[in-house]
Amino acid sequence: MKKLFALVCVFCILAGVISVSAAAPDTKSTSVILANLNGQQIIYSKNPDEQLPPAELAKLMSAYTAYKIYGNDAIITVPGNLSEYVNYMETRMDLKGGEEISVSSLVYGMIMGQANDAAIAIALYYGGIEDFVGRMNEYAKELGMKNSCFTNPTGNHDSLQYTTASDMLKLYRAFYADKKLYDFIDTKTVVLPATNKSAERTIWTKNHLMSRFIYLDYVYEYANAGLSSSSSRNGYSIISSASKGTKELVCIAMDSVYENGVNYSMTDATEMFDYGFDDFTTVTVAKQGDLLYEARLKNQKGKDTLLLNAEKTLKGVVLDTELDKEEGKFANLIEKEVVIDEPVKAPLKKGDVVGKIVYKYKGNLFGELNLVAEQ
Repeated sequence: MKKLFALVCVFCILAGVISVSAAAPDTKSTSVILANLNGQQIIYSKNPDEQLPPAELAKLMSAYTAYKIYGNDAIITVPGNLSEYVNYMETRMDLKGGEEISVSSLVYGMIMGQANDAAIAIALYYGGIEDFVGRMNEYAKELGMKNSCFTNPTGNHDSLQYTTASDMLKLYRAFYADKKLYDFIDTKTVVLPATNKSAERTIWTKNHLMSRFIYLDYVYEYANAGLSSSSSRNGYSIISSASKGTKELVCIAMDSVYENGVNYSMTDATEMFDYGFDDFTTVTVAKQGDLLYEARLKNQKGKDTLLLNAEKTLKGVVLDTELDKEEGKFANLIEKEVVIDEPVKAPLKKGDVVGKIVYKYKGNLFGELNLVAEQ
C-alpha cells in the first residue's frame, strides 16, 4: 500500500530568532511565476494555473512543434495560398508563394520577429492548420501541459485557446533542455540567408528585455532569452530567462496591462528577476549519494531495512533573511514528502529507483529527488 509520509526537515532552527522575509514585488500581471531555469524550484507564483489567452506566446508551442516534426535543416516550399490566411495588418516576414526556405529560418521569423506568415506557412505545408494544431496539442500533452488548448499556430484571439503560466514553464524548460531549440529564443539578432525569392532578411528580437534596437527603457542587462506578447485584446505577457552569477532564472508574467506609457509585463519581469537575484542565496539540499531514507524491506534473507540514497544533487535558493550565513544552514522549515511503496520488495539491485522525495519551500516546489537503493 502506498504511503505518503509528510515529514518536516529542519536544517537549523535559531532559538529566539524571528526571521523577516523580504516581500515579493507587487505585480500588475494576472499570473506570475519566478523559477529556477536549471532546476525544478518555483521561487514565487501568483495564480500560476489560471487559464489565459496565450496570444504571441502560442508561437513558442508552434516553434516546438515545427522543430519536433522537421528538425532544423528541412527546406519547405511556401504554399501559394498563404495570403488567404494572413492579412496585411498582421506581423509578417513577407514570405512569397513558392519560396523555398528552411524551417529554422521560419522558426526564427515566428519567434524573434513574431511573424504570423511563418507560423501559417509551416502549418499549411504540414497538411493544413487543423492537422498542425492537432500536433501542437499532442506535444503539449506529452510535456504535461494539462491546462492548455491551442486552436491556431499564431496566437490570434480565439476564446477556445488558452494556457497557463505553469504550462508555459514546462514548455520553456523543454526549450532550455535542447541547445538547438534554445538558440531560437536566446538570439538578439539574426540574418536569415537569401532564398530563391527573397534577399537576406535581418530580424531583431521583440523581447524588449533583450533588444537594444527598440524600447530601450525595458532592456535588462541580465536577460538572455525569451518571447514577449503585446495585445490590446489579450493583455501584455512575457516569458524570459536571465542569468547572474550562479543563478539562472525564468520569469513568466501573463495578462498584464499597458498604462501611462508603461508595459507592465516588462517591469513585472525585471522586478521579479531583481527579487530572485538580490534577495536569495543558492543552497544545496542534498548531494548525490547522500543517505536520505531507510525503508522497510521484504525479502527472503531476513533483512528488514533498505538504505536509500539521493540519485543526484539538488540545489535551490532561499531568502537571505532566512539563512544563517555563518553556518550556511536554513533558519526556516523545508517540507519534505517521501513517497514510497512499503515494504519494498526484493529482489533489487544497487541504483534501482524505489521512491522519491518532494521538497517544498514556502508552499512552492523546491525540487524532487529519486531515492535509489544503496545495496
